[in-house]
Amino acid sequence: MKKQKIQFIVILIVLAVLIAATFGMKWYNKNKEEEKTAEEEASTIYISKVDVDTITAFSYEVDHVTYTFTKDGDTWTYDGDTSLDMDEEAIDSMLATLSSLTAIEEISDYTDLKEFGFDQPEDLISYTTSEGSVSLFVGNKNDTLNAYYIISADGGSIYLTETSLADAFSKTIEELTVTEDAERTENAEGTETVLDTESVSESTEE
Repeated sequence: MKKQKIQFIVILIVLAVLIAATFGMKWYNKNKEEEKTAEEEASTIYISKVDVDTITAFSYEVDHVTYTFTKDGDTWTYDGDTSLDMDEEAIDSMLATLSSLTAIEEISDYTDLKEFGFDQPEDLISYTTSEGSVSLFVGNKNDTLNAYYIISADGGSIYLTETSLADAFSKTIEELTVTEDAERTENAEGTETVLDTESVSESTEE
C-alpha cells in the first residue's frame, strides 16, 4: 500500500513537471514570437501609416485632373459635384493602400531629384486627418526592382516601394460614381423572392 502511495506521488510530480514544462515552452515561444514581431516592426520603413477611418479628405491626379473628396459623416462626397453618389467600397479600397504603405529602401543621400522623376512630378496623392495633411509625389519606376520612387511634398528621404500608388489612385470620377444600373442591380440582389406555396399547391392539384 505504501509502495503504491509512493508511485502515485511520483506520478503526480512527473505530471506537474510536464504541465509546467508545457506552459513554460508556450510562454517561451510566445515571447520569442513577440520579440520577432517587434524586431520586424522596428525594421519596417513606413511611408504612410494611417487608420483609414480617420481620413477626412483626400485628393489625387489623373491625366492632369485633380479629384478631391471630403468625408461628410460616414459618406464620401466629390468636391466637384456633391450631388454624385460615390462608390464607398471603391474609395475605401483606394485609401487602404495608404493604411500601411511600406518601403523596401530609404534613400536619404541624393543630389538630383530628376534622377528619380521628381523634377516635374505628375502624380500627387494627398490625405488629411485630424493630425494634419500628408502629400506624396510618385516618381519613376525602378524596372530592375519593379518598384516605385516616392517622396513627401515636404521633402526629405526618397522611398522605394513595391506598391504602385499611382495605379491604386487612377480611377476617374465616372468609375467612382454609383450608376442607376448598379443601384438597380444591388436592389434586385437584396430583394427576397417569397414562394406562394398555396398557389403552387392549387396549380399542382389542377
